[in-house]
Amino acid sequence: MRVTGAEGAPARRAPGPDGLPRPQRHRTVIATLEALVQGMPLVVVNDHEPNALQPQLERRYGPRLGWDVRERSGDRVGVTIWLSEPHEPDLVASADGVLRNGRFPTAA
Repeated sequence: MRVTGAEGAPARRAPGPDGLPRPQRHRTVIATLEALVQGMPLVVVNDHEPNALQPQLERRYGPRLGWDVRERSGDRVGVTIWLSEPHEPDLVASADGVLRNGRFPTAA
């Protein structure tokens, strides 16, 4: 697995994850992704589909996660990954008031 910055962005390299066990490779990708400026892409090139990595990142980052498979050729799979800015919690109006983060505000 090779980890670099995307086209037009400064390269961001993770320290040699090739010989590491899978859990360590995932931790390396996560640490590298979290070290980037919000929205800056990370390109991960692998010799297999990152089927275990994508759901792990989706659980961790939810809708902030961007994932785009850029290349599939032979034994190469290139994925661009990025994190967007966190959004304000959705406000939902109802007859009883405004619901914030799944709860109605309590009276002071």
